[in-house]
This record gives sequence, C-alpha cells and structure tokens, in this order.
Amino acid sequence: MRNVIIFLCICISSTVVADDFDWKSVDGVEGLYFKTRDMAGVLVGQDTRDLGRGFGKHGIRELTFNEHDLSAPDSPIGAKRRHQGILNLYRVYSSTESFGSLRDDQAQLERLEDGARLTWPASEDRPVTISGTWRITGPAQFDLLIEATPTKPIRNFEILPAVYLAVHMGKFIYLEGSGGAVIHELRPNKKFGDPLNYAFYPLGEKARAAQEHSGRIHSEWKWRSVVSKERAALPIVFAEDERLQVVLMANPESISAVCATPLPTSGSPEDWNSVEQHSALYFSAFGHDVEAGKTYRSRMRLQIIAKPEDTTQAHADLYQLFLSESRD
Repeated sequence: MRNVIIFLCICISSTVVADDFDWKSVDGVEGLYFKTRDMAGVLVGQDTRDLGRGFGKHGIRELTFNEHDLSAPDSPIGAKRRHQGILNLYRVYSSTESFGSLRDDQAQLERLEDGARLTWPASEDRPVTISGTWRITGPAQFDLLIEATPTKPIRNFEILPAVYLAVHMGKFIYLEGSGGAVIHELRPNKKFGDPLNYAFYPLGEKARAAQEHSGRIHSEWKWRSVVSKERAALPIVFAEDERLQVVLMANPESISAVCATPLPTSGSPEDWNSVEQHSALYFSAFGHDVEAGKTYRSRMRLQIIAKPEDTTQAHADLYQLFLSESRD
C-alpha cells in the first residue's frame, strides 16, 4: 500500500490528435480501426463468428500504447480474455437474478465517426434496454456512456463494465484513509478466505447494502465475490507497469463499488488461478433500485498515460477534468 493523499485540481484539456479512423468488416468482425498519435487498435462493434461461450462480441482489441501491447496474452490461458477485449459491458443483475451477459449477446450497431453505439433491446429475459456509446476522445482516451431504460421496476439493478489487461500489470484502487484517499495495490488476500473470490469495495455504506444484496451473490448464476469491509474512496481503478498506466474512472453518482484482480504470485501461467488470470478492472455500475420507463446513465473514461512521477496528483487532474467534461 502506498500512503498518499489525493488533492483535486483543475487542468486544461488536451487536443485530440487522430491520424486514422476506418470502419471495416473483416472475417465476421465489424470494427473501427484506429490509430492516433499514441495508440492503435480496433473498437469491435460486432463479432458474428461462432467462437463459443465467453468470447465477447464487442470491446477494444489489439490495443497498443506507444507500441506496447496492453491486452491479455495471446496464449491458451489468455486467449479468451484477449478476445473479450478492453472496456466491454459484462453481466447485468437485479438483487436476485442475473439478466445474462451483454458481451456474449449480439447488439444493434450504429457506426460513429469516432466510435460506436451498441444497443441491446429489452426482452423477456432482460427487461431493460441498454446502450453503450464508445468514443475516442483523445490521443489515448476513450469515453463510454452507458444508458439503461427498464421496462419494469428492478430491485438493485447492476451492470458490470470490465477491462482485461496484460497479466504482468499491477492493479490498484483508492481506499478511504484517515487523511483522504489512499492508493492500495491488489495482492492475493487470505482475509477473504477463498482466493477465488473477487473483492468488491463499496463507495460508502449505502453502497455496501446494495453490494451485499447483489445478484452476483444471490442469483442462480452466482459470481464468486465478497464485499470488503474497507471502502473505496473514489470511482477510479488503474493498472500499471514500469512504463505506463491504464486509468478507468467514472462519475461517482453512478458507481456502487470497484473491483480489481490481484497480480499473480507466479510468472508461470499454469500457476495462475481463475481470478489472477483475468487480470481485470471492474466497476459495479448503478447498484440501486430503478423505475420503469426512466433512463439511467453512467459515464466512464479510460485513459492511458505514461507512468507519472506523482500518481496521485496526475489522477486528481485527470479525474477533475473528466468530471468537468461529463456534466449534463
């Protein structure tokens, strides 16, 4: 754990530098191939191939930052995570049931010049229309707007956005400390008992109640997770290596909890457990009761930066700028 205090300050937005945006359909994959000053990859809107359960149909794939590969390893263990991509929408829950996995379901695709809008219409199995709008908004920056409109009241509605990254990257969150927000590195933690549990850190005590009554725990499709006694201080999770950081942030009113997987204790893939090999950052979006016919929104930003000398101050600047740019 690194004991540092976070202070917020305002900084000026940088100019978007886009070299090449090009929508293509290649071998059943329809995506926006992009190259900016700092990054390259493909934002997949549809993947119509029959690749089996768990191979996602949308997300950011083949992402590089200054030619460094950020994705999960291209190996028998990492292949599925690599294919699921970076910044996808995963499972949807109520307090008592799972409404399935968005990344496994084909969505309606609307091509945008700088991104894509995916829509999953409400159905008998999932009584809510959900859309995600991804945009490339900087040389190494993606903005995501999630909108959800239920067709009936839902208790403790929850969506899990997910980011899968290279396994060697350390994962971090911000915890509440006595003097402010404290950076905390995720390591294998025996206090949760089973090392195959995912630890979710609630943003406040009100969020704790929602997390303890999540469909991740109580539905027939249980996702092995526990609620930490410690609380997250900010809706920010990040991963880093010696060169760079991948920072995921969100507007605080729409996030119930944060989660990240620990760095594997071994460098050998055959030793990784099922949690470690995910190498993931997660948000629990919404996490509250919702009404029929009302639209709920969550705004997120994924930003890749060179590793700063002062992580706390750099994230404070990024977060404050994001909040100022994401107001209605």
